[in-house]
Amino acid sequence: MKILRVLIVSVIVILIIYGASVYYSYAKIRVDFNDIKLDKPPFKFNENALLEMSLTFLMSGKVTIKDLLNVIEGVNLVISLTINNTGFTMISIPTLRYSLYINGYYVGDGYSNYSIEISPGEVKELTIHQFIARDSLVDVISSIIENNGTLNILVKGKARLIILGMPLEIPVKGMKSINIYEEIREALYSLLTS
Repeated sequence: MKILRVLIVSVIVILIIYGASVYYSYAKIRVDFNDIKLDKPPFKFNENALLEMSLTFLMSGKVTIKDLLNVIEGVNLVISLTINNTGFTMISIPTLRYSLYINGYYVGDGYSNYSIEISPGEVKELTIHQFIARDSLVDVISSIIENNGTLNILVKGKARLIILGMPLEIPVKGMKSINIYEEIREALYSLLTS
């Protein structure tokens, strides 16, 4: 009977240590967004709309933000984040899933299936390339025009972690404002002069 009590107490102590280790490691994980920016090239252009806009510019000498936005088929983004493990156990992040919002409008979901192993005390950076098709931006376009070309990009989601064999999720969130008016002008200039 005494051996059984010792065995039960030992199992309980091991479970408490295991649970405390998982909790401590979870509490010591940081996933921070470093940056959300336009990729290179930042836009995919519609060649027919580009030709139309070029003709309009040659005839009138003017191009509006609306004309520029009609030329774009989609936007290429780069999302970079840092994962910091200040705990004492190795962690694995097999997936990261997120939703994208621009000027408050939902424009789609993204993910990274790039599995990352992070040792204690290690910091790793994860870079995700995301394409947003123009069709996803239909509701957003008027808000971009109203905001003089400003994109307020919000990325929020969850990183799936594995700590000591236990799967957990940690929330991730990042926001950045980008004025695409200048980006579009520079990209069009580069496209037309190359």
